[in-house]
Amino acid sequence: RSEATAAFRQAVKLAPKDAHTKLRLAKHLLSDVHGCPSGVPDGSAEDAAEAGKLLAKVLRSGDITGQGKLEARLVQVRVLRIDAGQTGGTAKDAEETLGELIKATGLSAETAKDADADARDLYSRMLLESGHLYLQHQMHESAVHMYQNAYNAAAPGTATKNEAQQGGAMGMAKQAKCDKGAKDPNCGKALKLFQAISDEFVTGDAWWMRGQIHKNVYDDIQPAMEAMVKACARVDYNAAWWDKLARWSQMLHHRLGSGGFDNFAIKQARAAMKRNHELNPYSAPAWESKVPGILEAQQSNDKRQGEFKCKNPIAQTGEGFLDEDSLKESVSFTLRRWRSAI
Repeated sequence: RSEATAAFRQAVKLAPKDAHTKLRLAKHLLSDVHGCPSGVPDGSAEDAAEAGKLLAKVLRSGDITGQGKLEARLVQVRVLRIDAGQTGGTAKDAEETLGELIKATGLSAETAKDADADARDLYSRMLLESGHLYLQHQMHESAVHMYQNAYNAAAPGTATKNEAQQGGAMGMAKQAKCDKGAKDPNCGKALKLFQAISDEFVTGDAWWMRGQIHKNVYDDIQPAMEAMVKACARVDYNAAWWDKLARWSQMLHHRLGSGGFDNFAIKQARAAMKRNHELNPYSAPAWESKVPGILEAQQSNDKRQGEFKCKNPIAQTGEGFLDEDSLKESVSFTLRRWRSAI
């Protein structure tokens, strides 16, 4: 990923007037941003600031029009989502911008399937971004509805369809508190939805939640560890995940078959602590005094420790819980939601 980023930046430097290259770089910088609290990586604020400057130049240039301009504004919504809570009103701005963009396509959940491939893809990604926005602000029922609409609108086999299914599962899991160990039937449904996606298309935040469900709901240690490792590999620069993986591994090592430093969990804890140290070098003295041992479990009253510190300027409005068939067509819901937003 770092090599790709460097290549994009070099392309922008060599062709400073090329708006299309600027747009591609901005999209790449924000490619790992999904729905917080399980998917806005550390460091994305800096990437968002750079992407925001690039997008401002793209939109001023006038070289990108039509669907391309809608695409640029959609990427701009991700910048607003990352800024949410830091700058007053940005979350509401993101919601209103998405409403305007969806209306500008002239499509609906009924007509999207008959549109040309590019228009259909753009429309479904707007709905997907809406799901991310609501998930980020813990409006779980609204998020699942929007992910469902994105799933219905997206063409089969596309990245958007896969991501919408994972988003729907994430919304179900968060609402059912599966990451907290709640024994809710929707945890099993969410896990099945996650598992239906081929591994190469599973996002880092989806792997993370899979690990949480395996560990906290089913007490299934080995799959939990494997999912956590894959999550960290997807978003390698996320120090918070590496830190939590290290602490998870330390707590779980005694529950695996072999002991001592041959234990898989202990080895994983050491590797995770090393990566966290590389990303957070300020902790060097304490870290170096413990290696090659395992850090003592860190006790904290801060429930957000090791997780993302999400902002929540949007009031929770979802009511009730999902129907038995959790991912349903919800065209009327979408229309009502965006009519109230624009």
